[in-house]
Amino acid sequence: SEGVPATVFVIGSDVGKEDVTWDEAGDKTRGTLLSWADLAGLTLRGWEIGSHCDEHVHLDRRPATEQSRLIRAGIERISRELGGDPVAFAYPYGAYNQDTIEILRANGVRVAVTTERPGAADLSPADDHFRIRRLAVGGWAWHHFVKTFIRTLIVVGPLAMLPRNGVVVPAVESPAKQADG
Repeated sequence: SEGVPATVFVIGSDVGKEDVTWDEAGDKTRGTLLSWADLAGLTLRGWEIGSHCDEHVHLDRRPATEQSRLIRAGIERISRELGGDPVAFAYPYGAYNQDTIEILRANGVRVAVTTERPGAADLSPADDHFRIRRLAVGGWAWHHFVKTFIRTLIVVGPLAMLPRNGVVVPAVESPAKQADG
């Protein structure tokens, strides 16, 4: 309703599960994940559903054949459940290699995001659409919110944080408005 585009990246085999943890994460905080019905509702509200693979694993530690199987399975599951292949991908743990990028391209993915933190210069369009830096938003515990808030402040600078509909969002002017001055 605010007109802000958003993408949710889903791990295909974990959609709708409760008490989920990922062995390779090291964080044993359990969480309940959105269901396919929840995700379908988000798409009706204009949200994009991207793939986060079919399993939450370090892709760069897997041979290309296994990467291909996991990436394709995640894409096919989203397509089957929601219709249409996702065009955005988030690397689990930010882990990828050149094989991963080639597999994504071969499967129709157009953009992929890393877990590398962006700087102010990264707020402009990226030249490499398969290594886009992003701010991670999410988590199940209070410290996840605090980490996201601090990361956002680092990127956007010491700008006023404005509450809107109960959510704190950074007050960022458009580059054109900043240039005008």
